[in-house]
Order: sequence, then structure tokens, then C-alpha cells
Amino acid sequence: MASQDLNGSRKGVVAIEEVKQRLRLRWTFANKRYCLSLGFPNTTVNIKAAKQLAAKIELDMLTDNFDTSLKKYQPGINEKDPRGSVTELFDLFIAYKSKSLYRRSIEKYHTTAKQLKDFFKENNPATSVSEKDAELFAEHQKKKLAEFSLKERLTIIRASWTWGIKQGLVKVNPWEELPGRIKVPPKRKPQPFTTDELALIFKAFEENRYYKYYLPFVQFRAWTGARISEAIGLRWGDVSEDCCEVWIGSSLSRGQRKASKNNKPRTIPCNPRIQALLKSVKPSLTNENDLVFPSPEGLAIRDVEFCKRAWRTCLKTAGVKYRSFYHLRHTFISHCLAQGMSPAAIAEITGHSIEVLYKHYAGNITKVLIPDF
Repeated sequence: MASQDLNGSRKGVVAIEEVKQRLRLRWTFANKRYCLSLGFPNTTVNIKAAKQLAAKIELDMLTDNFDTSLKKYQPGINEKDPRGSVTELFDLFIAYKSKSLYRRSIEKYHTTAKQLKDFFKENNPATSVSEKDAELFAEHQKKKLAEFSLKERLTIIRASWTWGIKQGLVKVNPWEELPGRIKVPPKRKPQPFTTDELALIFKAFEENRYYKYYLPFVQFRAWTGARISEAIGLRWGDVSEDCCEVWIGSSLSRGQRKASKNNKPRTIPCNPRIQALLKSVKPSLTNENDLVFPSPEGLAIRDVEFCKRAWRTCLKTAGVKYRSFYHLRHTFISHCLAQGMSPAAIAEITGHSIEVLYKHYAGNITKVLIPDF
């Protein structure tokens, strides 16, 4: 395992190393080697904290107070330690979450960190935050956030304190009940595009000299229900030779490829219409890593730019009431249910769970008629 010595250690000194972008300490005492992973990213403040801990270990070795179990030196925080501030606790939580979250998801955590820093200031101890303080923060955020976003932010903060308790960094969670108090008002779901509306949208793309290139991309999503990032990231290696099947195992968003949602790959069977579409855009020579629906420049389609320009423009031209580009997925599911396709089969094709399908599309699955009396 490659490591970088950050403090020029020598014999009898606790070395500070960086391994996989995380700090650790390494030393020898009584002819036995020790290693203590701190779990902190390599930042100026964390290097300072690591040096302080290294000095403490060295002093304990010199004075015969060394704890061979290392429990005494486990990373922890207290009110006098700068690592014990609200912002430092949350930064440690971000470092922990960054191991499992993708870049776009972690952006929400960094935004939350900034809001915590602005409200609690940099050196406010995490252990001193009371339920009243948490409620005041929530009230402050309520002035600028919708209910859904506020609930999401408070849920993230609550998770950070829960994690802190497990790490022995704080003892109580003042945020425990706050997310549950936020009532998100229900929103009526937009109606799916009708077949006539889809025809108008396709026609608008086909006749637009700037955006007609994207027509196959739009049709593929409408006819398969694939997520935007899945269609953008689809490669010819994921399409069977005769174009009768498409394997969805990854997605591509903002230049970052990742596993399909919930890490569950699936196969979409292609009817003759979809097969003809794929064959019409397939080059005579393809590499398995080539994108099926690249941008005009041959790169990955930039979804935000596409939705802001091409999608909005063509819906306006078509005279169709605006609904988001993602809504094509909802449209696909709704039409499949309306035509009697089994919910289990639709869930298999779209990557939804049966539970989600019934939760969001129950009205399409079982039509309720109020009797006359």
C-alpha cells in the first residue's frame, strides 16, 4: 500500500502518513509496530490535529504512560478541541460519506456545511448544540427553503449527529425529531404526455434544424422509460448485435459514470420500433465503449443544457404544456399500465420496485369508479 510520510519521521517519532487520501499514524514501541487510522482527509486543520495526537503518543511512550490498546488515542472530540466544533464534526461526516456517495450527491452535504458554519460560527462546540439551537437553525433555514428542501437538509444534519454518537464524538442528537416536524405539502403529479403530444414533440424535434439530431435520443427515452443518465451513458457494448436487447448496468451524469440506480442492472427487451431506431443510429464500425447517443460533438450529452435549450424550445414549438424531460419515464410507465402490462414486468424493465410502482401509479393500476346511487 503506497503511503506518503508527511512529517519527516525518524526513529522514536510517530509518523504521520497519508494513505488513500486519509491520515494515519505509525510508530514502534517496545519492538512492536503500531498503526492508527484517523480517518481524516489531508487538510491543514487535520494535519495540525494529527501532530498534536502524535506528540501526545510520543510523550506517553517517554513517560511509560503508553496505552497499548490505543483506546486512549482514538480520534475523538471535546469542547476544548477545535475538531469538536459543529463545522468540524460535519466535515468529518462528509469525509465518511464521501467514500460511498457520488460527487453530485455530496454537493448537498457541502451546501449544508456552509449553512451550519454561517449559523453556528466556526468554533461553536458540537456538544453544546441544544434542541433549542437546532430549532432556531431550522427556523432560520425555513425563511429561504421550501418544505421538501428543509426536511432533506435537517435529515442530513440529523444523520451526521447519529454518526457522531456512534463514533463517540457527541452523546446526544438534538436534531432527532426535527425532520419529522416538517410537513411537506402534497403536489399533484403532472399528467403523462398523451400519444398525440408525443407525436407533436417528435415532429418539433424533427423539424428543428438545431435540435433534430437529438430526436432518436428523445424517442428512445419515451419508448423505453430509461432514466436520462442511463440513456446518455448507453454504449454499443450494452446493445445486442441485432438490437433486440439493451442492457442497463451503468449511467453517465456530468461526466461521471456510475452503477445503475440501486446497483441493480436490468435488460430492456426491444420491440421492432426500438430495434429500427437503434439500427438507424448505429455506425458501420463501432467500439463497445462508443456512446449510442453522443452529442453532435461526439461527447456525452450535457443534460442540463439539453433540457434548458432543446427540450424547452421544442415543447414550446409543439404547443405542448411544459413537463420536464424526466417526465418521459413517467409517461412510459403510465402508458404501459393503461394498456394492461403487468406491474411486475414494468418494474423489471424500468428498474423500479413493485412497491414504488404501486405507490406512485396506483391510480393507473386499478381504476376506481364511484357508483351512481
